[in-house]
Amino acid sequence: MEELERRRVPRYALRIPLSFQTLRAPGSPEQASESLDISSQGVCFATDLALSVGAPVHVFLRMPTEVVGKPAREWCCRGRIVHTRPDDLFGKRDVGVQFLYYDVVESGRGCRT
Repeated sequence: MEELERRRVPRYALRIPLSFQTLRAPGSPEQASESLDISSQGVCFATDLALSVGAPVHVFLRMPTEVVGKPAREWCCRGRIVHTRPDDLFGKRDVGVQFLYYDVVESGRGCRT
């Protein structure tokens, strides 16, 4: 049986450098990664960390013009992990994050979310 596509916005297979920070452990360090695919509503990336579905995260990235139709800007996104799955090719886990809201970062690295 063919899997039904449930996404409402286009997803792009773009490799965008990003960092993320789990919010369940206060003061946890940012971790570097790279997007596997991205949309205006979420991102998928690979990591060595064991992250849980439902966990809140901040994702810091330069949102590309192809995705939002505006010049690329640095975003701080508050989101939640919606899926994790093993990446057999690289021995990591692919993590899908749904963006709940975001701030455009004007200066520094802070997030208001």
